Amino acid sequence: ALDEKMKPVDFATIFNQMVESGDISAAQIQSLTDKQSNLASTSRKSMKLPREIPRRCITKSNKIGEGAFGEVFKGILDETSNNNGVPGYMVACKSVTDPTGDGAADLLQEATVMAQIGTHANLVSLIGVVTSGVPLLIIIALCENGSLKSQLEKRALGEGKLAAEPCALPPKIDADIGLEIARGMQHLVEHHLVHRDLAARNVLLDSQLVAKVADFGLSRA
Repeated sequence: ALDEKMKPVDFATIFNQMVESGDISAAQIQSLTDKQSNLASTSRKSMKLPREIPRRCITKSNKIGEGAFGEVFKGILDETSNNNGVPGYMVACKSVTDPTGDGAADLLQEATVMAQIGTHANLVSLIGVVTSGVPLLIIIALCENGSLKSQLEKRALGEGKLAAEPCALPPKIDADIGLEIARGMQHLVEHHLVHRDLAARNVLLDSQLVAKVADFGLSRA
């Protein structure tokens, strides 16, 4: 049993299970493939796997959130020894302690879908996963200014990055954020996904206050 826990997750199997259950639709697969190709023969070939990151490359920092099955924390990703000397940088890590529970299944499906969607300026980016051992981790880009919900709450109290301070932000920041959210959602639509839980708590703001839709991994066709 211990050996099983130390094996990385087989995301190809998870992908195929999601296809069979309808969580990833034929339209989504087709959107990732050559339009002239045969869908049945290309579904596995078109699959994109989350990158497995060695656990030793993650150094845990402070906790920034908590969910039903685990916590979200800041960490330093340092792959200097096996990534051509790229220096370490801050990331966000979503964790699940029980590798056999519902939370783990949701986390792994989220990573699978995020890998298929790829990168977009207004979606939170998947960097990789740590699935060998526990806790299971999804490594995503860090959005330094937290959720739009938290910033709006701070603004209501006269605090935070969205506070009404002279020259603190461009005057159209709210409209900019709305447009950026729409662009992120449009990218999901182009991949035949419905978010199902778009809310201010699931929109994150990076260091430049660019809005990025998060928690879209459990979206459905």
